[in-house]
Amino acid sequence: MDLHALTLKHGNKVIAGVLGTTVRNLIDLRRGRTPLLIDDLFALDRAFDGFDMLGTIERIGQRRIDNGRSNVVERTAITVDDLYLLHTRWGEAAGIPGWVRAIGEVRQVAGRSRGSP
Repeated sequence: MDLHALTLKHGNKVIAGVLGTTVRNLIDLRRGRTPLLIDDLFALDRAFDGFDMLGTIERIGQRRIDNGRSNVVERTAITVDDLYLLHTRWGEAAGIPGWVRAIGEVRQVAGRSRGSP
């Protein structure tokens, strides 16, 4: 279940709460106006069994490229743009869900993740 399906099932308020953001910002994330961060993907993966991380990356990453919003050159954090680029070039071999979880866990231990308790 990708981010779109999660919001249909659980509602924008619940998903925004998991991400620690506003409903308005969640809508911008879903529309590709604002890039998703690894912290966002990590929080969603932790909160929802069956979260389709790659489906979310494909959907939003392509939308951001189509709309000229991809910022893989100008970044300060790993975003959905970076993940989309990796996935389109390497596919499943990139192992994106595994390393998103690993980076998310490290950031959580350091207290720098939205998934932090």
